[in-house]
Amino acid sequence: MSLFDFPRIHFSGQMDINVPTINNTVNFPLSLYDATHSKAFLPPRLYFSSSEIISSVNSQFKPEIHYDESNTYYYIEILPINSIALIRSWCMTPIDVNDPSRPDAVYGPYYTAAATPANFANRGLPFLNHCPGYWNMYGDMGVTISNAQASGIQVFNGSSVITYTNTSPGLPDQIKSLLNTSFDLNTFPASGRTTALMVETVSNQSVYANIFCSRVNVSVSYTHLDVYKRQL
Repeated sequence: MSLFDFPRIHFSGQMDINVPTINNTVNFPLSLYDATHSKAFLPPRLYFSSSEIISSVNSQFKPEIHYDESNTYYYIEILPINSIALIRSWCMTPIDVNDPSRPDAVYGPYYTAAATPANFANRGLPFLNHCPGYWNMYGDMGVTISNAQASGIQVFNGSSVITYTNTSPGLPDQIKSLLNTSFDLNTFPASGRTTALMVETVSNQSVYANIFCSRVNVSVSYTHLDVYKRQL
């Protein structure tokens, strides 16, 4: 079965995607993810528009300054955050430069310098006193469809495509039984546990994505009496 096969059932409803936000780089110049190469920055990076800003920070701690040829910016690495276990905790903890118990406390003056308007005119959301992992770090890309009903059926009669809706005259009984049915991708109808995942085929662009699932449920609306189900 392919997306070019018939019949085609058109649905209207709501779709929720449990998106992960750790790779969004919304807190630039603080950066956790390299979208160009689809990999994490471990340790995380703190970017600066010039090396002079880094050198002028009033701190006895002097981190190594790196140059990123891909964007022509300078950066330092947050070296204490060097493992998956540490970055999980760090991402869900607001960056408080006044907290001496933080594993990256020595980087406080550099966080402050990076957050100033003099560093970057075009910047992301504020990162001081915010969680680097943003609002949904543990999103798993699960796709949940709810309140979805069949709104149209397309069939091929050998020479042309016919589209049926509730207002179509002379609806065949088989078509009528499918219209207004409920649709979801759960473990069983209306279970609330989805089998579907969205996969981005190009990680730095949101327009290239596919949804994969292991089950499709089409059932009589509100009663969830199966009309069609398929285990993929």
